[in-house]
Amino acid sequence: MVCFEHDSQALKLPLSTPTAWKMKNGKGYYTLGSLWCLIAHKDLKPGDFMRKAGELGIPAISHAEKNEVLGYFMGAKQESEMIDIQARTKTLLSKNDLKTRPGVKGDAI
Repeated sequence: MVCFEHDSQALKLPLSTPTAWKMKNGKGYYTLGSLWCLIAHKDLKPGDFMRKAGELGIPAISHAEKNEVLGYFMGAKQESEMIDIQARTKTLLSKNDLKTRPGVKGDAI
């Protein structure tokens, strides 16, 4: 689970939560866990990162795609060709969803 906290409220989502981030190899989309793992463990060596993703049971973001994803989330890029705009609308949570999901305080995973 990944936990997002703001003003004493929390939203806890499974690592398998779908995102609109396309794999460049065309074999699907990365999960929320994939994105979180890369950001949280961006300094690991490629082999160690792949092992960590495997331990968590999530698709590992490829070394070739690492800079694209990190650049977007760290603010160096405003857009990414890896974000599928059509899929994005299917992965958005509404404010209603956020109010009705049980929240749990804590850190990611």
